[in-house]
Amino acid sequence: MSASANPLLAQITNGRKRFEAIRPKLLYGSSQRATLAIPEKALTSVKNSKA
Repeated sequence: MSASANPLLAQITNGRKRFEAIRPKLLYGSSQRATLAIPEKALTSVKNSKA
């Protein structure tokens, strides 16, 4: 599938890549508010998947 043939799909993919790039900062950054907004179960599963 060509990304240029589907600009919306390309936007979604780029957005996902950008989110993946900032997600570690949201999870492990100094911003406690962002961390607390994420359920503890989700944090644990992410840590386990990276280990």
